[in-house]
Amino acid sequence: MYVQDIMQVNPTTVRKSDKLRVAIDLMTSHHLQAVMVVDDSHNYAGELNAFQLAKILMPHDARVFVGDHPAARAGETVADLVQRLTPYLDRPVADFMDQEVPTVHPKTPLVDALLLLRGGVLRMPVTEGPEHKLVGAISVLTVMRRVGLTDTD
Repeated sequence: MYVQDIMQVNPTTVRKSDKLRVAIDLMTSHHLQAVMVVDDSHNYAGELNAFQLAKILMPHDARVFVGDHPAARAGETVADLVQRLTPYLDRPVADFMDQEVPTVHPKTPLVDALLLLRGGVLRMPVTEGPEHKLVGAISVLTVMRRVGLTDTD
């Protein structure tokens, strides 16, 4: 069995040039932890995920919180988060994306993809050709959906 037999076709994407606010809106409205980033030719460029967003939301002096009593951090407000996030909203997604996400080819044996997923990758882009045209995505959840386990009780 190959990745192409299981992969999600047409995964949700944003363009590298899209503003961060567009990506955040897409991620929050579709409950996505990550979104794949493509260029204008739909070639895979990277991923924007919740980890990058968490970095933006952290206070610049967050290291002083490490080891502190939780009460030392209790003064944070939603307004503080908004204030930290706002300066980034009109910057391009390319400024924040992770370019180090492994990719697989549609003809990659599924077991090889599962080995990568087992190693801690949540979702991998499926690309073709030297331009890395994005043709799909694969995750453990994609495989589980295909297996189709249902409750028979």
